[in-house]
Amino acid sequence: MYIQNKLFYSTLLTTSMVVNVHAQQVSTFAGTGTSGNSNEAIATFNQPSSIVFDGSGNLFVADAANHLIRKITPNGNVSTFAGNGTIGSSNGTGTEASFTAPRSLTIDKNGNLFVSEPNGHRIRKITSEGVVSTFAGTGFQGNVDGIGTSATFYAPYGMIFDKDGNLYVAESGNHQIRKITPDGTVTVFAGQGKSGSANGLGKAASFYSPVGIAVGSDGNFYVTDILNNKIRKITSNGDVTDYAGTGSRGLKNGLANQAEFKSPYGITIDLNGNLFVSEQVNNTIRKITTNGDVSTYAGTGSSGNIDGSASVSSFNGPRGLVFDKVGNLFVADVLNHKIRKIGDITTSFNQVNYAFDEISIFPNPASDALFIKNANDIDKYKLINQLGVEIQNGDFENDFINIKTLAKGIYSIHLIFKNNTEKSFKFIK
Repeated sequence: MYIQNKLFYSTLLTTSMVVNVHAQQVSTFAGTGTSGNSNEAIATFNQPSSIVFDGSGNLFVADAANHLIRKITPNGNVSTFAGNGTIGSSNGTGTEASFTAPRSLTIDKNGNLFVSEPNGHRIRKITSEGVVSTFAGTGFQGNVDGIGTSATFYAPYGMIFDKDGNLYVAESGNHQIRKITPDGTVTVFAGQGKSGSANGLGKAASFYSPVGIAVGSDGNFYVTDILNNKIRKITSNGDVTDYAGTGSRGLKNGLANQAEFKSPYGITIDLNGNLFVSEQVNNTIRKITTNGDVSTYAGTGSSGNIDGSASVSSFNGPRGLVFDKVGNLFVADVLNHKIRKIGDITTSFNQVNYAFDEISIFPNPASDALFIKNANDIDKYKLINQLGVEIQNGDFENDFINIKTLAKGIYSIHLIFKNNTEKSFKFIK
């Protein structure tokens, strides 16, 4: 195959054109797809359920079935940030601590991580130095307000901070939204404490196993009410209304009050105020615009593990969602044991298939191999993804580079010559 491609392209004249690409692509950011707890560049996870970025671009992962908090640096290196991998509730620094199936993460303005443990009925805190403590909850199931570890919870899941530093918790077992002030005072923000779907103010409203929560720039909260198959809205004063979903289980797009969801789980908001919702049963990521239009953002609706364009990609039990600073959406793909990335790629560059008088690459787009013309003086190469992360490198020993295992997307190849000069190209896979 490679020889045939070389002979074919050697007969071409020089061709060059500007390519404009606008393609929403799903790719694998971390994880091999096999459950495990290995670190470094080739990492494995076991049911990663929630993800959050810190201010330095590190991505933290609640690795639920490993009972760990993992850290992924901007260059893709994975390590264990906290937890020893056994079920427990021990406090301490880093791997001295233990967790019980951590499910949700959020981060405060000081860089402290907060971890919910639905099975442990607690909220844990991890400082930026990795010191783990219990922030709220006795560890016993209950529904008692109080200060910090004197309060009780029943299956706390999603969490979010408001601008004043209050922590709001979607509490699945008590069917409520709880509020924890900066001094640790726990109260009920909304929900009467029993399952239902009533709208109303504060405790007059009811939920049915809320699990995800996000807050907009206007101070309104949005909750994934998983067993009501709805997205609920709560104003800053606690007024609860239906925001999207009829309550029927389905996969129907359209206006918010006509759309259908099936087990909506994770939720986040982009810089334009659009909501994004993960559905662990529909295996999709849905988008709700500010004018109430619901669409499928990524996923076919069937379980799978396919990267590529958003419309043909597939997930298996997606949960946690978070945006990075440049607008890429990251997904905790629980049953695929991966972190996936959805990037809305728009770029323009010169597509060069062949040139007789200088170094060039072909074909472009490429599938299995990328060939280099006039490669005699090339010493090494590096492949860089859209995040600027180096994903492949090595000595340049042939006139082609095997790219068969790369996910679809746009990449840069950096060719390093024997005199230490470099030349770079962009190409489409």
